[in-house]
Amino acid sequence: MKNLTLGFLALLSTAAMNAQTGLGVQAGVNFSNITGKDVSGAKLKTGFQVGINYDIKMSDEFSFQPGLNYLQNGLKTTGTFDNNSGSELKLNLPFLQLPLLFKYNPEVSGGNKVILAAGPYISYGIGKVKASSGNMSEKADWSDVDGEGFQRTDAGAKLLIGYELRNGLSLNLNGDLGLTKAVKDVKAHYSAFGITLGYRFR
Repeated sequence: MKNLTLGFLALLSTAAMNAQTGLGVQAGVNFSNITGKDVSGAKLKTGFQVGINYDIKMSDEFSFQPGLNYLQNGLKTTGTFDNNSGSELKLNLPFLQLPLLFKYNPEVSGGNKVILAAGPYISYGIGKVKASSGNMSEKADWSDVDGEGFQRTDAGAKLLIGYELRNGLSLNLNGDLGLTKAVKDVKAHYSAFGITLGYRFR
């Protein structure tokens, strides 16, 4: 993941010299969960997401858009926390995500555009994993839970739809579906959807 991140930063440097590219930023809310055949009682957890991307034009309406996002994934459930049964538990799993999207961006009126994008992504857990219930919380390094519990690496498919104004502002809805195991030896995967406000520099 480190090599992929460095490669993306190198791509940004190259793209900055290309007149047919555009830097974009976005931030918003993220709703995540862990779903699958062997999962029950898990509910959506609210977090945030923020990221950057570069729009590399292939034609007037089509482009390739690599990006780099920080996501607060995880879930909520009811269980036992600090010897208190029936507590609502919230698990926060922070990820750095590298999506590689192919985007269709046709103009609809007055320079405003529709955004339709899809492609693969790969994610890697960074920072601290946090479990909380009420006023109590515990933190752990990703290395302490990776392999034995929640998996630190995720890969899957990303879908994005939105509407972009001619001044560069956009409103976007994104969805992520993990295609690898989220928990060791369990049929479950990471999933999330979110709403972001974006801006593309001209």
